[in-house]
Amino acid sequence: MSNSWEISKLNGPHTCQNLLVLQLHRQINPYLIAKVMLTIIKKDLSTKVAMIQGTIEMDYEHEVFY
Repeated sequence: MSNSWEISKLNGPHTCQNLLVLQLHRQINPYLIAKVMLTIIKKDLSTKVAMIQGTIEMDYEHEVFY
């Protein structure tokens, strides 16, 4: 386990996508979440996961569990 972020691109479909999320909030998808995360992390590499989750929850009214 590392104390640093690793940003990578995965090929293929996103395996943990929740279809219910897409029905409830069409803007929320893995690409949007990744974009939001990357923007936050680039600003502050010490950002904690809970802060990213809180930002997405506040901005998009969607709770991210992973």
